[in-house]
Amino acid sequence: MSILGRDHELARLDSSFESLRSVSVKLLLEGEAGIGKTTLLLAGTSAARARGQTILITRPSKADRALPWAGVADLLAGVSDSAVAALPEPQRDALEVALLRRTADGRAPNQRAVLTAFANVVAALARETPVVVAIDDLQWLDPPSARALDFLGRRLPPEGVALLAAIRVGGGGGGMLPATHAGLFEPRERMRIVPLTAAALHRLIHERFGLSLPRPALLRLHRMCAGNAFFAFEIVDRLRETGPIDTHVDWPLPEDVRDVVRLHVGRMPARAREELLRAAAAAQPTDELVDDETRVAAERDGLIRLEESGRIRFAHPLYAEVIYADASPAGRRQAHAWLAAHETDALDRARHLALATTAPDRGVAAELDDAAGRARRRGAPESAAELLELALKLTPEDDVGLAHGRALAAAADWFHAGAVGRTRALLTHVLSGPSDRRVRASALRLLALVHFREESIPLALERLHEAAAAAGDDDDLRAPVELELAFACVSVSFDFEAARPHADRALACAERLGENGVLAQALAVKAMADCLNGGGIDDARVEAALDLDTMDVDTAVELQPSLIVGSLELYRGSLDRGRTLFAALGERLREHGCDAELPLLLCVIAWLESWAGNLDVARAAAGEAVELARLSGSDALVGYSHAYAAFADAHAGDDASCRAHVDEALSGMQRSGYAIHATWSFSALGLLELSRGDASAAAGTYGALLEMFDGPLPEEPVRAFFLPDAIESFAAAGDVERAALLTEALMERAVMLDREWAIAAAHRCRALVAAANGTLDAAGVEIEKAIALHERGQMPLQLARSLLVKGQIERRSRRKASARNALDRAEAICTRVGAELWAERVRSELARLDGTPRADELSPTERRVAGLAASGMTNREIAAAAFISEKTVEANLSRAYRKLGVRSRTELAVRLAEEVPQALIP
Repeated sequence: MSILGRDHELARLDSSFESLRSVSVKLLLEGEAGIGKTTLLLAGTSAARARGQTILITRPSKADRALPWAGVADLLAGVSDSAVAALPEPQRDALEVALLRRTADGRAPNQRAVLTAFANVVAALARETPVVVAIDDLQWLDPPSARALDFLGRRLPPEGVALLAAIRVGGGGGGMLPATHAGLFEPRERMRIVPLTAAALHRLIHERFGLSLPRPALLRLHRMCAGNAFFAFEIVDRLRETGPIDTHVDWPLPEDVRDVVRLHVGRMPARAREELLRAAAAAQPTDELVDDETRVAAERDGLIRLEESGRIRFAHPLYAEVIYADASPAGRRQAHAWLAAHETDALDRARHLALATTAPDRGVAAELDDAAGRARRRGAPESAAELLELALKLTPEDDVGLAHGRALAAAADWFHAGAVGRTRALLTHVLSGPSDRRVRASALRLLALVHFREESIPLALERLHEAAAAAGDDDDLRAPVELELAFACVSVSFDFEAARPHADRALACAERLGENGVLAQALAVKAMADCLNGGGIDDARVEAALDLDTMDVDTAVELQPSLIVGSLELYRGSLDRGRTLFAALGERLREHGCDAELPLLLCVIAWLESWAGNLDVARAAAGEAVELARLSGSDALVGYSHAYAAFADAHAGDDASCRAHVDEALSGMQRSGYAIHATWSFSALGLLELSRGDASAAAGTYGALLEMFDGPLPEEPVRAFFLPDAIESFAAAGDVERAALLTEALMERAVMLDREWAIAAAHRCRALVAAANGTLDAAGVEIEKAIALHERGQMPLQLARSLLVKGQIERRSRRKASARNALDRAEAICTRVGAELWAERVRSELARLDGTPRADELSPTERRVAGLAASGMTNREIAAAAFISEKTVEANLSRAYRKLGVRSRTELAVRLAEEVPQALIP
């Protein structure tokens, strides 16, 4: 049959698929039942196939929602085995288990591995030829497949993939996109299928029935069906049974399409309707459900079609829906009982048993429990949770413990599926009445995780403390709670001292348990807590944690021993080893598709590579962290990632990008309550201002940051990693006394814990303080010590900055050759790592060593002093910032006034805007 009246829709489909070699596209067809969505979807895929594009298609029915991964199985049915075989082993194994291509070996596959595997197969196919992924009746896609579709849709490759879906809205079919796909299709990616015109409907009726309706009859039909072709066909089919269609008599037909369908279905004999009810209730009905007589009659009457595979497909979903809805409750139960007796799949059999049972039944509940376990082992937590809730309804009231266990297991499955609202409801029910210690402790801990995900931090901490109390001396229950409390104290509330007893208790529990994975986490967390409280790094404990690490990707990334140990190596300046540990963890997470766990790791990588001078790598890692955090929907994670991105940008000297990231980070902090965003945001701003030469602004930013510390500075230098920069800004802004006090505090702590990077930074700070006080010899001694330590370290930008300070000291000491040598080295390093603002600072210093300018031209020193004066700095602040005496400041200002013909700083600022290139104004 031709597709009439849909020229606009067909043209949009055609243009979308035609562009696939240069872009990827998404398109959602929306409309009421029977409006023509399926016709358009099949026409679009047929045209794409004729164009040589690969078509992956699934057309689920309402009953298919009960079959986990059924949609993905359909989509990949025609894909070659080689495409799956090319996947990384963890992804390949997970996908094959999920699709029942092989039996699970041990525990369930990681859900993210299945999602990533599916997306990677599609991406691999698209590299060969454009791919169209088509889903008809999106609202009936099974939940695990729906998550896979959402995962793919939010990570489409830049070109080669079209995501085409059709969904029923309105007309009793609902008007909202399923929650799973909320936000997947933007408004511009949706196409509402509007009713057909009367003229188009006339041509369709003529083509289908050979009828040319008189205009009054046509208009009456169009008004009655509201331009819905399926409804129109049903009406005409019913009217034709009574003879010629007469406009002048009443049409004894209902006004709703479902009622017209009922008339159609009602013509079938009772026995045939009973068999068709089985087909309507089955997930994937086959010809074995109906006898030949029923099949032939139903095909002849246009109710069903038999595919080559033997599967029965209803000609329109409304036929199946009406058949099932109009059956009596007893009739539906009888159909499900029949299906259960003949079903071989354990999951489907259990579901049919549940729908055939009305009273509590231990046996059926147990079978549902077992089926839930099977679904879970296939990486389908939504399906497991739904089966467990059916089991819960059939659990006898006197089996309280069993009921609580099933409710708790269902809550955990819903949580892993991302349905935190349903998780909270089940946990609230469990906690509302009496329960044993194990159930209560587990429920409270899971509820705390729900609050963390919802970013209700105070509630989460309260629930964790309650869970610890409920767990008592049960090590199996207590250990994970104490680990989470230790982490929360460090990363959420910044109460480092409070983390220590939790770390101690977690380690004691883990040692008694003797489970390697838990013990590795506890050892690592204990090492971190001790380090951050000034206790140094226990190398024996750290190595033991790595030796015992089971590398379980299901462990939260913040408790991964390799992340914790890698961070400790970063804290002490062993960047190469930290990088190795982070790389191995990142590879493991990516192989298993755990991209939701990557932002935290990528942020620490951005920190490490910023210090290591690999600024392109640092910025790329931070950028990926931001994108993945956005996909997670967590305000805390988004803000956290933006803060680290700002830190990387500050090192690179990208002013606009750094400030934009800071704004996003602070906004995320306000929404989530995570104060750590502020530390990284202000440190990034301070570093940016310092590298621009704006010591006054930097000092203000670092001063505000230091006010966040309650009491003395922490003993562990990394907790105030920004302190050397703060000291430099204070010294340059003229607050030399504060700079001196902080320098000695930094040196004391750095020496005590043997933090070589911090010792080197403290020597540079001593040089800055000495130079600001005019004792250049002492400054020279200190900066040489700093350079010696930096040269054997792994932080090139820190070496360049110390060489810059040496160049300034040497220039003031009138040792121009030595100054130039130091500055040339500094410029080469800054240019190599991409720290552009620091490179400009070095070039400015080099310009001071150049020849004498013309009599009416500002010298480099005069230009810098004039710019600093115009910015509002006092003579004393200028002297500190420019490494010269106040007397020299006065002399340079006098000469600048004379050369520029001004008499005040106000006039100076105006003239500088006219005479001095903006790049030279600090």
